[in-house]
Amino acid sequence: MVESNRYYAVNATNFKFLAVNKKCVLLETAFQRYTNIIRSSAQGYTRAPATTTLGTIHIFKINLTQTCEDLPHLNMDESYYVRGDGVVRAPTIWGILRALETLSQLLVPLPNGLLLIRSVEVYDQPRFKYRGLMLDSARHFVSKRKILQLLDGMAFNKLNVLHWHITDDSAFPYNSSTFPELSAKGAYRPELTYSKAEVKEIVEYARVRGIRVVAEFDTPAHTASWGASHPEIMTKCAGEFQGQLGPLNPTQESTLNFLNKFFKEIKTIFPDKYLHLGGDEVASGCWESNASIQAYLKAHGMDNGDLTYLYLERLSANISAMGWKQMVWQEAMIENSLMEWPANTIAQIWFDYKKVAATLTKKGTDIILSDGWYLYVLETGADWEKFYAVEPTNFSGTAAQKAHVIGGEACLWSEWINENNVLPTTFPRVSAVAERLWSPKEQQNVEEARFRFEEHNCRMIWRGIEARPANGFGIC
Repeated sequence: MVESNRYYAVNATNFKFLAVNKKCVLLETAFQRYTNIIRSSAQGYTRAPATTTLGTIHIFKINLTQTCEDLPHLNMDESYYVRGDGVVRAPTIWGILRALETLSQLLVPLPNGLLLIRSVEVYDQPRFKYRGLMLDSARHFVSKRKILQLLDGMAFNKLNVLHWHITDDSAFPYNSSTFPELSAKGAYRPELTYSKAEVKEIVEYARVRGIRVVAEFDTPAHTASWGASHPEIMTKCAGEFQGQLGPLNPTQESTLNFLNKFFKEIKTIFPDKYLHLGGDEVASGCWESNASIQAYLKAHGMDNGDLTYLYLERLSANISAMGWKQMVWQEAMIENSLMEWPANTIAQIWFDYKKVAATLTKKGTDIILSDGWYLYVLETGADWEKFYAVEPTNFSGTAAQKAHVIGGEACLWSEWINENNVLPTTFPRVSAVAERLWSPKEQQNVEEARFRFEEHNCRMIWRGIEARPANGFGIC
């Protein structure tokens, strides 16, 4: 950023955005959205003192230099340029979206109802291309309305991936048209479900904000809710686990056939190139107690350690055949080290980061960090500081290895999160993760960040985000 001590004014009720080059629907909807945001900000909390200005900006000139892409993706270009006299330039629509957010944050209300903007020049681009937030909507249901607000808050923080962990042992809240019985028997209640239309609305709401939605239907473990309607695809436990259903049964052809039909439906509503397969916390005790599985292993010269590999190898091949690239939790790779995953498969690391990151990047695997960014772990005070201190490249490895760190993701597991506290649990704490993933590694001064976070917290609250206090006492 090139700063100056000169300022311009903007009349919040008399300005417009003008596309001076390429145009598209995404650009027009962004103009409408940020017109409303900027107009509303004239009544915001923070006030600048009366200041002499060089003049009033009536037109923001937006220069999109390349044809619009339709769908945000892993390698989208989010770089942009903003000038304080009202000029915005970016090669892609995604860069324009980030630029408009920056522009809206540069505008500060004056006492006379005008907005003030410093005559700066901002050249900006993210450090990491994957900057995510994971939402678990199984342990507690989170309504469409709250998810849309989460997406607004993500856009205000320039996060670009919503990883939607939709199902788990506790509930299956997605209304499948292929297998409607999954939610009929697996959801908490009929009203605590997502229709296909609602899912599409969420995906579209994210798209126009430059946010990808990566779906996760975790298997083969965390699937008790599937078994409520389809016990035949589960493992029937014996011995000390008698009467229970365990992970999906990987030795039955019918299990994979069922999943193929289900994921073909999912492909029609989640357009992102990636699907998260899950693959975490697979306990083998039930598999080991099942006589038919043990007979299968003996007949094929295999042992219990091969079962997860057997399942993931076939599922991965089928998902690839459907045209998806894949993400998995770290166990899927670490505990199945001989498996050859498709190119571009991403591993999500949630514990023992330094060791696992060194191991996987040495193999050339792209990784994202979640270890240390569990938002549902609450502490009193300004606990965003602990998130701010996490550094994704902090492990032993070469520069080539660290180039395989493509970003990170804050996780909202919902054992202790529901409709009523999902927003204040997320904001402003996720802002610390967002800044770490966007800004240069060298930018680590907590005391400087504290002032930014206080101001940004006020901004988010004014925009309708139910954010908790950032630093104790404050004006928000």
